[in-house]
Amino acid sequence: MTMENLSPRLGDRDRSPLNPKLEMLQQMAGYFIYTLEGSAFSQLTTSPTDDQAMAIAKYLQESVGDSEAFPSDLSKLADAIKTRLSSPDWYADLDEDDAEIWDKFVFSLRDDVGKAVGIGFECTDYESVYWDCAEECVAQGADMFKEPEFGSSGFRFHGELAHEYGYHRIYSIFDPETVKRLAEQLSTVQAHFANLPDDGEGCVREQFFDGLLKPIGDAVARGRYIFIQTDT
Repeated sequence: MTMENLSPRLGDRDRSPLNPKLEMLQQMAGYFIYTLEGSAFSQLTTSPTDDQAMAIAKYLQESVGDSEAFPSDLSKLADAIKTRLSSPDWYADLDEDDAEIWDKFVFSLRDDVGKAVGIGFECTDYESVYWDCAEECVAQGADMFKEPEFGSSGFRFHGELAHEYGYHRIYSIFDPETVKRLAEQLSTVQAHFANLPDDGEGCVREQFFDGLLKPIGDAVARGRYIFIQTDT
């Protein structure tokens, strides 16, 4: 996919000199889509246990350095993590360096930390969805698939914190109610994608049905969160 195809996704504001790493962002392939067990992730982010906070603290301890938000003492770090997990805004008091530490925890949900805190992480069957498919959804009126909302809105992130790759986070996590709305928007454009040519593996038609419609529909049926990783 060319740079010209990708550049509209962030809008004119983000093509300004204020984004020195825009070229890197524009060359990203698209999205990986994962799911998280609904009640488990809700519990983690509303009433985390001491054991869950400690598991995350042990993972992050080597990364905190002299951070004010994340103390290096393991017990104090676990307490800070437990407080942040249930906070309505995960990022409001963080500078970008501290936000990167927290993002490291978020991405660790795919691995051993996710197992330790029990959020039921699952990969979807389709490897990844590319910009062209999401952009075609938006072009047909499914505006929840535009950027930064779809792949760069984080979770409990309400600001304009300047990520090194742009203005937003490079992931999104959607609760089950929002996942339902995503599925509803997909249903409104399904007929359009059904009429597109089947050009083989990786074509936009296949991406839509196998990479978006199927996993998002499955998440709705099972009451799961959607975790979208922007693919670099």
